[in-house]
Amino acid sequence: EVALRDGPLELLVCSPNTREHESVFVAKARPMHVFQALGLLGLEPGRPVRYDKEKDRALPPSGDPVDIRIRLADGANGELHRPEEFLRHTADRKRPAPLKWVFAGSRLLPDGRFAADDEGTIASVVDFDSAVIAVDASHSSDNEFLWLEANPEAIPKRGTACTIVLSPVRKSPSRIDVS
Repeated sequence: EVALRDGPLELLVCSPNTREHESVFVAKARPMHVFQALGLLGLEPGRPVRYDKEKDRALPPSGDPVDIRIRLADGANGELHRPEEFLRHTADRKRPAPLKWVFAGSRLLPDGRFAADDEGTIASVVDFDSAVIAVDASHSSDNEFLWLEANPEAIPKRGTACTIVLSPVRKSPSRIDVS
């Protein structure tokens, strides 16, 4: 359901009772179950964002590409929406170009627990090493550098039910014509 209509964002989707103050949507599914479902779709997790000490910079998340769409319960005919429809840049308030999402996979905590379950990070737009799904570029999670915000003109009222639809992004099959 819709969790946030206005304000800076760190996530697109979070778990209940975690990061609703910085996420447009909240999903009842546990992040580990989202991870498992993506695996059942044939996707391979990559790596969440990580810091490279030698290069003194964050390395962006990697993994198989994931398509995210949102179906609002009050929408006509089950229309699917791109996440960008609900987002805007903090600097100029314009809609971002289509985002590329990857199955980053989160990390395990020292005690073996799945970090995304603890932190509620299902789909992140900033650098969280616990994100199951992440934007394929590095973006700071420092409040003063948050690059996206919720677009209140496009987001329905808080509590509006929705379905988050996750699909593999398949490359077009190669084609060879033999005469």
